[in-house]
Amino acid sequence: MRVYKLTNSENAISNLRNRRIKVSTIMDLNDPFELMGLQRTTREDRDIIKQEREEFANRFGVLCFSKSWGNPVLWSHYGEKHAGICLGFDVSDEKLRDIEYLKFMKSIDIGRYKDKFGAELMHKLIYMKFRDWAYEEEVHNPGQADQ
Repeated sequence: MRVYKLTNSENAISNLRNRRIKVSTIMDLNDPFELMGLQRTTREDRDIIKQEREEFANRFGVLCFSKSWGNPVLWSHYGEKHAGICLGFDVSDEKLRDIEYLKFMKSIDIGRYKDKFGAELMHKLIYMKFRDWAYEEEVHNPGQADQ
């Protein structure tokens, strides 16, 4: 599948020159609710998810791509206010996973994840976003920890 990465000119030229692409941390992304797409009814649940999100951000990165490049909102948000560059990459489908755009936050029993809460649940959450982000037509590369 051909996927696209919109970026500013300086980063695009650097990526091409160095034959690499930046892996973002969760904290680098423009959606402050990344990995927070759960109904959190108790203060304890909110604190657990926040702590796990911070730990996940310290251990994992994410490569975010779009299935299209022509949306003007994408260019506004990611393409240096319409003056940047769009890089296209041919990536095998099995290395990419679609984002699920949700109308409502999911309810997950956090107690079920008590012993192995961290990476397992965070890997589920990285592929969930609020439906208003659907214009991005986003796919992620599901990288592994500590590699």
